[in-house]
Amino acid sequence: MPSCVPKDVSSTYFFYIISVSTEAFELLGSGATFKEISANDFANVKLPLPPLSEQQAIASYLDAKTKPIDDIIAKREKQIELLEEMKSAIISRAVTKGLNSEAKMKDSGIEWIGEIPDHWDVKCIKYIKANVPNAFVDGPFGSNLKSQHYVEDGDVYVIESGFITSGKFEYVRDMKTITEEHFETIKRSECKENDIIIAKIGAYFGMAAVLPKLDKKSVVSGNSLKITLDNTIMLNDIFVYLMACSKKQNGYIGVVNETAQPALSLYNLNHFKLPVAPLEEQEAIASYLDSETSKIDTRIAKRRKQIELLQEYKQALITAAVTGKIDVREYNS
Repeated sequence: MPSCVPKDVSSTYFFYIISVSTEAFELLGSGATFKEISANDFANVKLPLPPLSEQQAIASYLDAKTKPIDDIIAKREKQIELLEEMKSAIISRAVTKGLNSEAKMKDSGIEWIGEIPDHWDVKCIKYIKANVPNAFVDGPFGSNLKSQHYVEDGDVYVIESGFITSGKFEYVRDMKTITEEHFETIKRSECKENDIIIAKIGAYFGMAAVLPKLDKKSVVSGNSLKITLDNTIMLNDIFVYLMACSKKQNGYIGVVNETAQPALSLYNLNHFKLPVAPLEEQEAIASYLDSETSKIDTRIAKRRKQIELLQEYKQALITAAVTGKIDVREYNS
């Protein structure tokens, strides 16, 4: 609660009214990366202020009414967490152990994986990439792609690691773009439909997703990597699942450089080992996971929608109370 609230203002009431005034503060804020409001502008925001006794009554009413909502939201968030864990476990089991629980097993030699089916192989990533020029590349280095190179409605999209942190490509309406002319100077880092984008730097390093068909050419940014797989050796979906499993199970230890911030190098990833099932088995695993994860995603989406509606209801309730549209005297009598 704010420590500078005057004596004739209830701290709890002040908290509630600030929580539903975000749109007003957004309008007053300035800044390109994130909105910031000055102390002077904040101090001059006008808020409805009934007598202290009424403020306390409103705060008391909202404490009682919002707690059950918060409890349900917390329960739904826990359910989502458990569903995400279940999804991760199903994926990990399928892509590292296969679908046949009775298969003969052998040591993979990969610490984070342990045993794999006896008929599977283990290969470094450099042996599963396509045999084409620039099959595995990182984004342009340093001064080769800076903010000054970005233009409005350019010819080429810049694909950043933030688009793929969930394991699926999240299409962003306002993607950064560059000119065709500048693209020609960094063409080595071009990425195309069905290439895989890997987050190189930051908290989500190692996460990957398949690039869909876009309406323009594209190039990976400096915080990303691009790999084109030989799909006669490994399917794109299986690779993406394996990279997510490695991230979840600390498989990148010894591979990631953790100096200023976590970062993967092209060299280390080229030598990163993954289990490789026969192609027919990969297809069965991918089909199985598409079905199973889709069911879990539907359940997660349902709970997220419930949370969204509950938060909207809570905000509407607070707004009605602090603007006098609810008579709280009857509740507190």
